[in-house]
Amino acid sequence: MYEFVSLPAGLKDERWQNSFHNFLFKCNRFLHFLRQQEPMTQRDSFQLIFERYLEKEEQIFQTPNVNLNMNKPIREGNSQKLLESNERLTSSSLSTNQLINSHTTSESERTLQNYRRALGFYPRKQQTKVKSTQTQVERRHLFAVEHQNSDIKKWIFIDETQIQLRNTGKIVWVKRGEPTPTHEISSLRAHVNLWGAVWWNGKTFARHDDYINQTLYQHLLASHLGPHVHKCRRYAVAQDKLRSHWAKLVRQWFNDHGLKLLDWPPHSPEFNAIENVWHSLKETVKTAQPKTQAELEVAVDQACHLISHVSTLIKEEASN
Repeated sequence: MYEFVSLPAGLKDERWQNSFHNFLFKCNRFLHFLRQQEPMTQRDSFQLIFERYLEKEEQIFQTPNVNLNMNKPIREGNSQKLLESNERLTSSSLSTNQLINSHTTSESERTLQNYRRALGFYPRKQQTKVKSTQTQVERRHLFAVEHQNSDIKKWIFIDETQIQLRNTGKIVWVKRGEPTPTHEISSLRAHVNLWGAVWWNGKTFARHDDYINQTLYQHLLASHLGPHVHKCRRYAVAQDKLRSHWAKLVRQWFNDHGLKLLDWPPHSPEFNAIENVWHSLKETVKTAQPKTQAELEVAVDQACHLISHVSTLIKEEASN
């Protein structure tokens, strides 16, 4: 009989443990039965298959030396200590890591995944960001304290992003045994550079071809933000510390239009509400499934036009 040593919280009672063990064992027996069956026909239903299983259950599983091909259960002790001390590593990494051998364990990747889920862990995509120094962390903290009561409705968030054709694939659902559809594109180098500014009740976006320098940045401000600044007098401007963003003539442009530049802490994208807008826009582009540079540009333009919920995204950022 298989023994599942570690149980989720709330299953420590002996009566509950026995029921839980029995449930897991029966699930594995049914899965083994399904693996032995011929491919289902259109007339087969889950109920029919399950009834067939109940009829044959005793005959199948009373046979001596039957190989259920089930993963061995996680053992308490070294394996548990290994997972707890490396809880951020993927199960694939753990199963091939030298640490596994040093702890004399031989657990499969699937077994490690099941054990982690039983402990309450779930997989999430890890975010990548530049490592901050202690000084930068302190500056972010001081900035947050200084502006915790600021009126975010009078802030303009400015930033640039790049949308690459290679990243426009999406999750698809396929039946077991069928190949995963390929999203074919014309070139892995195709991309769109996008500049944008968003505020509580407005937005403006512009595609650009070149690397942003002082001259191009001034042109983007004058051509795309300029027509809106009469409605944003005395607003604060949130932008990163790129040199082109803080050139003397750029700072003069903001000052001439009654806009105040915030002393933005370095490496602080989590403070910039436009990051939420970029995420929403890129997800919208993915749904269009562009395959060429031209299709990508059209998809980006349409996504920029469709973003009418900018204020909602900013509010979500403000509430975090």
